[in-house]
Amino acid sequence: DRCLEKPTIDGILNDSIWQTAPAQFAFLSNKPTWGDTLPSTTSFWLTYDDESIYFAILCHDEKPQLIKTSISQRDQIFSDDWIGISIDARGHHQSSMDLFINPSGIQADLLKSAISGQNKSVDFVWESAGQITKQGYQIEVAIPLQTLRFQPGETVNMGVLFRRQISRTGLQGTWPETFPGKNSLQSYASMSFHNLKASRVIEFLPSFTSAHVQDRETPDQWGKLDSKNNIGISTKFGINSSITVEFTYNPDFSQVESDAFQVNVNQRFPNFYQEKRPFFMEGLEILNFGTIPHGYMEKPVDTRNIVSPEWGAKLSGSAGKTTFGVLVASDKSPSEIEDDQSLADKKATTIIARTKRSLGEDNYVGTIYSSRQLGTNRNYVAGIDAQYRFFPNGQTAFSYLHSYTKPDSTGQYVCGQGFNISTEYQNQKYGMMAAYEYYTPDYKMESSFQNRTGISNGWVWVSRNYYPEWKKLPWVKRVTPDLVSSYTHDLQTKMDDGEISADVIIQTTRQGFVYFEGARKMESYEGMTFYGSNFNINNEIQITKWLGYGIFLSHRDRIYYDGKPPYQGKANIAKLELTWQPDTKIKQNFEVYHENFYTNDGIKHIYEVNIINSRTTYQANKYWLFRVTMNYDSYGHLLISDILASFTYIPGTVLHVGYGIMHEKKRWRSNAWLDDIGVMRDMQRS
Repeated sequence: DRCLEKPTIDGILNDSIWQTAPAQFAFLSNKPTWGDTLPSTTSFWLTYDDESIYFAILCHDEKPQLIKTSISQRDQIFSDDWIGISIDARGHHQSSMDLFINPSGIQADLLKSAISGQNKSVDFVWESAGQITKQGYQIEVAIPLQTLRFQPGETVNMGVLFRRQISRTGLQGTWPETFPGKNSLQSYASMSFHNLKASRVIEFLPSFTSAHVQDRETPDQWGKLDSKNNIGISTKFGINSSITVEFTYNPDFSQVESDAFQVNVNQRFPNFYQEKRPFFMEGLEILNFGTIPHGYMEKPVDTRNIVSPEWGAKLSGSAGKTTFGVLVASDKSPSEIEDDQSLADKKATTIIARTKRSLGEDNYVGTIYSSRQLGTNRNYVAGIDAQYRFFPNGQTAFSYLHSYTKPDSTGQYVCGQGFNISTEYQNQKYGMMAAYEYYTPDYKMESSFQNRTGISNGWVWVSRNYYPEWKKLPWVKRVTPDLVSSYTHDLQTKMDDGEISADVIIQTTRQGFVYFEGARKMESYEGMTFYGSNFNINNEIQITKWLGYGIFLSHRDRIYYDGKPPYQGKANIAKLELTWQPDTKIKQNFEVYHENFYTNDGIKHIYEVNIINSRTTYQANKYWLFRVTMNYDSYGHLLISDILASFTYIPGTVLHVGYGIMHEKKRWRSNAWLDDIGVMRDMQRS
């Protein structure tokens, strides 16, 4: 019912609207088991007014002293106890806004899409508060109507699904119940609102960055301070409650949340980095396009290809069962400039347009158009994709892309094609999936992140779930053996890659799992075919409220791609991750990665990589964050340390102050710095 008095969002359920009888639902597990009743009950209240939708939730727990919570940075609560609210504001079963709140009221959010699954990079504006009580913990939430993209009217129908995690048991559950093989978007309950109106969204987001960098000139002297100040502006205007226009000019796209070191040694394909820039993150689910999972095209729209935008504009929204989005951006620093100085004074213009029509449930048909122009270079791509459920527990998806690219070696346009199809079926016991992709050698989509073209690639996966009731091992909840087979044919070299692997996943209490995998592999590279095997072990678990760990071990036959010619050797990989949380405000994340590569006879050691990433966080409250990070790469001879103080009022209203030092292995000789020899020195500070 509509409330007459707005509740205070403080985590205390003493408002008059919460004094009515609550709704109580039986949460049924969906991880690691299916259909088991969660041991603790959950009570709900729901109300709304002309500004927001409000929830109050009481999560009962017989042992409140064992509830795990933290006062942490946003999106860092998934190892805690939490309650989740998923809202399909359009009621189309195509996407939902998923909000999570831990017992301290700290938020996490993500966007769920029927096409691409979960996107954790988004940040919505909403209110939450919580506290632990003798009954368990209680939560209050206010979701502004401006945050929800819905179509107003006398009756507005939305979908809702509630999630809950009990950390110490490792159980997750939902109401309504979700089922294996079915997208959870199909399970949402309906909630109706009367005379719901949304005010027009108008946002004005100026940004200012002042950066000062010094490089060491000699062992005893720093160089001149290089100072850069940047002023930018972004605006958002709501044409109506479901359609918005956004524009940004000279945006501040500095990476305050810098990318942690990844292994860049002996990599056949480049590393992928998630988008973190706010202008591109919002509404990103609309631009998602269907391809096969675990294929050579990781993302059809990777906005990181727009390196340094001078300006950008977006139009996105929905009309009836159709959603659409258009992105236009001018890139003043396209990556090709480094390789072709004739393009140094050129700017790249990117246009991406996407439409999607709901066919009921999570079924859809969509189109995409992508173009990029840089100097005389042109790339145009048009495509269509669709997804349909022929059975309740199974679905089939396909997509087709056609590209035109100029220039080629003759300066003429060349055409390319890409095709994807996948089908899957899952129930409580069995899982099966088959996928296939085909890209011609001349296919190119410059908006995408794609590792390989000119290939015909397919794979098949089958699995079986067991739910043992072992009295001696009550912590084992599910055992899943899997079998995967893949085959890739190179259309140009006529050579083949293939792999067959068998693995077992044991899921346990405390959000834990143990994973064993063995594989035989064939890989062709530079005209040669190599045969080898892999063996991997992976284990993660939240041991106590204050300590969690993960470990990965691998022994594998591997190609040395940089060899002249390439050759095969053996590699050992070990990775350890620790999360230590002595109280609710302090968290220490520690990661160590080690890899070595040596010849098959064990005589010659080719390389060794050691990477250490450390992050120490003190979250004073939900606004103030203090963080120290250290990243060490032994192969690149780099040590970077950063100190950051951050105040976040709401997403989009933030202040960051940071200081960083970069150490490199250098030696001063003959009035010049020599790389990769000598000792680690502080060579740059900012």
